[in-house]
Amino acid sequence: MKATALGILLSILVFPIIGSDIARDTRRKGAVLNDGNLDPTFGVGGKVRTDIQGDFDNIRAVAIQGDGKIVVAGSAYNGTNIDFAVLRYNTNGTLDASFDGDGRVITPVSNGDDLANGVAIQPDGKIVAAGFATTFGTDDFAVVRYNADGSPDTTFDADGKATFNISPTFDDIATSVAVQPDGNIIVGGFSNNGSDDDFTVIRLTDAGALDPTFNVIGISTFPVQSGDDAANAVAIQSDGKIVVAGYTETGNEKDFGVARLTSTGLLDLSFDIDGRVASSIKVGDDIANSVAIQLDGKIVAAGFARDSGPDSDFAAVRYNTDGSLDNSFDTDGRVIATVASPNDIGRSVALQPDGKIVIAGETDNGSDLDFGVVRLNTDGSLDLTFDLDGKVIIDFQNSSDTAYGAAIQLDGRIVVVGDSDISSVHDIGLLRLGSVTGGQPRYIAPGGTDVANDCLSSSNPCGTIAHVILLAAPGDTVSLSAGTYTESGLIVDKDLTFTGSGSGTTIIQAGAFRNSVATDRVFSINSGVTVFMSDLTIQNGQAPDGTTGADCTSLPCLPASNGGVGGAGGGILNNGTLTLTNMVLSGNRAGKGGTAGNISCPVGACNNIGGEGGTGGGVYSTGSLTVSSSTFTDNHAGEPGDAAATIGCGSCSSNPGDTGNGGALSGNTVSVDSSTFTENSADDGGAILQGATAITITKSTFAENSASNTGGAINCNGPLPGQNCSISESAIYDNFTSGTQGGTVAFFGLSTKNISNTTITGNDSLGDAGGILANAGTVNITFVTIANNIADANNSTTGDGGGIRNEAATVNLKNSIIVDNSDDGGEAPQISGAITSLGYNHVESTTGGVFTPTAGDVIGSENGLGPLANNGGPTLTRGLFANSEALDQIPNGTNGCGVAPFNIDQRGVARPADGLCDKGAFEGNLGAAPQEIDVTGLAVSIPDLDTTPSALDDTDFGPTDITGGTVVHTFTIHNSGTSDLVVSNPIITGANPLDFSVTAPPTSPVAPGGTTTFEVTFDPNLLGLRTAVVNIVNNDLNENPYHFSISGIGAVPTAATVSLSGRVRTSGGVGISNAILTLVGQDGSTRISRSTSFGYFYFDDVPAGATYFLSVKHKRFTFNQPGILISVLDEITGLDFVADSSGVERK
Repeated sequence: MKATALGILLSILVFPIIGSDIARDTRRKGAVLNDGNLDPTFGVGGKVRTDIQGDFDNIRAVAIQGDGKIVVAGSAYNGTNIDFAVLRYNTNGTLDASFDGDGRVITPVSNGDDLANGVAIQPDGKIVAAGFATTFGTDDFAVVRYNADGSPDTTFDADGKATFNISPTFDDIATSVAVQPDGNIIVGGFSNNGSDDDFTVIRLTDAGALDPTFNVIGISTFPVQSGDDAANAVAIQSDGKIVVAGYTETGNEKDFGVARLTSTGLLDLSFDIDGRVASSIKVGDDIANSVAIQLDGKIVAAGFARDSGPDSDFAAVRYNTDGSLDNSFDTDGRVIATVASPNDIGRSVALQPDGKIVIAGETDNGSDLDFGVVRLNTDGSLDLTFDLDGKVIIDFQNSSDTAYGAAIQLDGRIVVVGDSDISSVHDIGLLRLGSVTGGQPRYIAPGGTDVANDCLSSSNPCGTIAHVILLAAPGDTVSLSAGTYTESGLIVDKDLTFTGSGSGTTIIQAGAFRNSVATDRVFSINSGVTVFMSDLTIQNGQAPDGTTGADCTSLPCLPASNGGVGGAGGGILNNGTLTLTNMVLSGNRAGKGGTAGNISCPVGACNNIGGEGGTGGGVYSTGSLTVSSSTFTDNHAGEPGDAAATIGCGSCSSNPGDTGNGGALSGNTVSVDSSTFTENSADDGGAILQGATAITITKSTFAENSASNTGGAINCNGPLPGQNCSISESAIYDNFTSGTQGGTVAFFGLSTKNISNTTITGNDSLGDAGGILANAGTVNITFVTIANNIADANNSTTGDGGGIRNEAATVNLKNSIIVDNSDDGGEAPQISGAITSLGYNHVESTTGGVFTPTAGDVIGSENGLGPLANNGGPTLTRGLFANSEALDQIPNGTNGCGVAPFNIDQRGVARPADGLCDKGAFEGNLGAAPQEIDVTGLAVSIPDLDTTPSALDDTDFGPTDITGGTVVHTFTIHNSGTSDLVVSNPIITGANPLDFSVTAPPTSPVAPGGTTTFEVTFDPNLLGLRTAVVNIVNNDLNENPYHFSISGIGAVPTAATVSLSGRVRTSGGVGISNAILTLVGQDGSTRISRSTSFGYFYFDDVPAGATYFLSVKHKRFTFNQPGILISVLDEITGLDFVADSSGVERK
């Protein structure tokens, strides 16, 4: 078992782990150093060879820190056995003396052999190594954590070391390690059950203990098939699910084995039905040694495939998110690549940012082994731009060399590590490959010096970013240590990479302040320049204000008299190609509009305006902008320019300008992935305003942003066809729009807008469109949940379309949910304007809109929509409870169900989950609602948000004497959920709350299936209609508070009497005689009147201040409305009853 572990390549947590470009020395193509060339700035000629201790040193894994330093892990021989070995190198390949004094740490874990097989870097810089420790002949999982200086971390299991005996009398070997965003540690490997090996995954807390929230005991062990199953690699998806890869054996043949666990440690049944998949590639053994997750969620496993004899080749398999083979990858999901010999072993896979796939390992040259690497295009074909044939080989000093790990630096250069054996002396070897035109690291740290400093040494860093930019050559990497850098006006005029030690620890803030707001933009990137930025915070930048307008002295005022437009891009102005990864942009502002010029016209009415505020508070891009895994918060478009300070004529006027647009960012050719936008503001596009080219937004969150005109979160306004906008797998909630047109997501222009797998909920608009505003072009809405948004939030009766407002676009709605939205004016609570249904939608109401239902559409309430919550995946979703009408409604293959790109939901979960797709952005069943409230009166259900009081459900209390009379009605609260319903004493609000009171409160909690009652007393103080709202605060997840309207009439004393009169007639106006009129009072008293020959009837001396039921009957006629409920306060005339056409008129 131990010998097997020594030969296993382990997957390591590096984000992203990107492939390498490696070339054999004898295969150089010339002086130009392109893909496949060794980097001469690293070690000696691109190579580093290190003797750790003794003659038997091994390296099994590599990870790159945020500052570019390289960490490797393996073992070293102490003369008796082997111990954990961890080394750290500077970016130039020298050992880092700040790491335990000499760059290397050797750690005995047990009294036997100890080998580190995997390594990962925590966000706080601590280093985690995992492997096995041998005690009394048995191997156990072993994990060691080091502080950033190489010392043992004593907060981890007291001494920095932890071992885990999973199979008490058999071997347990950890092969890989990864760190979750929350700091928990995932360790993968395999354990022997006494007859064969099984996959094993454990999760540790930050303190080094087994995590009881992971499969109860912190350990998950399971077979893939019936024979030996060994997990060689582990990776964590963006939704927290855990992917493990290795091999599984049936009979005498090993195949690739891949499994996926949920974040709680259970097999994920949405992955190939049972959470496990086996893939055969050749007729012999096929073994996966490494695994990586693509940005689109697809899984790449790599290793080798062997024929029936000893011949083997590099091999890779790509899986869809549901575990099926991805047929877009070399047509069958499987790739075999021969490097140079019949004995090629792939040991590491890495993904480049462009999606290309790199596999590193070993190849046999006939006498010994060399490092071998292939690079594949995204479709699985060999990348012929990689050393011309997609394959490279390199030798270490005529030694036998095996590559075990590869990682990509942020500047794109590749580090490959492994073993180098010369005459049976095992040392470790590192390579770095890639362009060296520029490409040098430049170091900055707070307190560093710029004097006579080229910034090339991490031990002697420079102190300012401006100095480094001045010295750097194109292609250099600027590495910023943790700390705060106060600089602004930084102009980047060459290709550079800026990387910090973490967005929370490396902060660049603008330098000058005005009224506590920075007055200078932080970065400006010139045209034609390519810049990468990662792991930094950029804050408090402000673009220049607009210029003051020229004075206006004669009619008309020229445009120059208006204030100038504020500068764009408070944090970054990008005119080149910019990529932002793991960034935070906070507190940046675009420039304020300029003040309008003074006016002093001797004649006529002169006028001008202040300048418009600048666009893009955080970033404004005229070039190309790619954003991933970043956060934009508290950024703001420019404020409006002021009106003229002096107006020297009575008929002249000056007005302020408009606020700028795009609070967080705006620009051309924008791509946003896995990012968060909060508390940004603008006039149009509180978070994002689209420029004049296409924009793509995926897996992102927009919350608490605001716009004073349109698009509280996003404004897509591509004016021409082709300038499209795509939004998918995102959550958009709690945003606010105050303009008349409104729209949390606003779509303008003639381009096509596609929004899918997205939740839009809890947004408010003072005008139209609480959710989506569609003004022009074509808007396609597919698998979207739009719920609990409000239009006309200030109840001005001017806003329409709580869910969607279509002004003049073509809106196509498919497989979506639009419920529980409201229009406080009441005209169009769910939709407004024409909506074209493409089928299988659930729309609560079509009032105020034009909507023709088609196949699969449901019009009505949806009671099973869960609250906005973390249901897994990169963004919050609103799940579906078991009572949801949206569950299992769309047949597979119909209307896009199960068809890419709609074969996953917002979370990345496979769709359909159980044969039929669900409507909306969420696929799956949350089970029974834990609490479910319903209220009844007179055993009739009173819907939540009911605004129509009725005597049928006791919400209408009828007339009541204002001199002392009261009416008491009893209401019942029901709990149809599975957990206790907690209710508070109902609160009376609304127009006349003092006329109603809760005189008998409900009991709480209400058990599942139970009921409780409460009483409301009506005691009017004034005559006439009195209204109020009952509010019941409770713990129902989607009906809290539960509220409904009630009403009553304050009436005169009952001693007064009045008369009632009317006529019984045909629809043609002919009176009907001998009709019997019956008047029934609340006390049960009955009075009867008969109609005259001309159809008239009368009731005299009817006591006022009461409610009566008046009905009509006739032997020969029936009536459209045979009875009416009347509240009598004064004399009533004109109580007509009209016969329908089924009778015969009397002549």
